[in-house]
Amino acid sequence: MKWELSENGHCYSVVDAGCAEEALVEARYNVNPESYPESTSAFCVEVAVRCAETGEVFYDSVVVEPPVPECAGDDDHDWHSPQSLGGCRENPGVWGHGGGVIIHELCRICGAKRVTDTWADDGSGGHFTEVSYFAA
Repeated sequence: MKWELSENGHCYSVVDAGCAEEALVEARYNVNPESYPESTSAFCVEVAVRCAETGEVFYDSVVVEPPVPECAGDDDHDWHSPQSLGGCRENPGVWGHGGGVIIHELCRICGAKRVTDTWADDGSGGHFTEVSYFAA
């Protein structure tokens, strides 16, 4: 079967696949983070496949993660959540958000900040884990 592949509403290719899931695997695989402006936050790319014979359309999304900034020290980041970031004493740096949490962390080495939102909106009514980075 012929399937039209699209990314964020733009049709870019037609492939042969036995079923919608096979076509979606191809569409997910084709998402190239370098095709999008570099971001400090994760974001979702909507992929879709349309059967050329039946017109049926199937959707999915791919989370594109931001690059982790280099640590100013010689090692990898050493993330932690000090009480100064707020949250409760038992869970410093953690705040409730919808059905998930937002976690604030600092690197002990360079002072960079990482924010993880486990209930970020993907734009289509679903949710994903969004990670953002901020320089010190």
